[in-house]
Amino acid sequence: MTVAELIEALQRVPQGLTVVRSGYEGGYADVSTFSVIKLRRFVNTEWYYGPHEEEEDGIPHLYLS
Repeated sequence: MTVAELIEALQRVPQGLTVVRSGYEGGYADVSTFSVIKLRRFVNTEWYYGPHEEEEDGIPHLYLS
């Protein structure tokens, strides 16, 4: 999903909703910050890792935390 696609999708939901993310071991937590990080995509093949890794020479991505 690109930032433009995210903005378009967010325009279709009530603007007063709180944004949440999955909690560490369950439940949900508020999204409190965002940043731009550099990732190399599809480098991890183990099922228990996300497919992407942060790398100094990676491609910029928006990260919500």
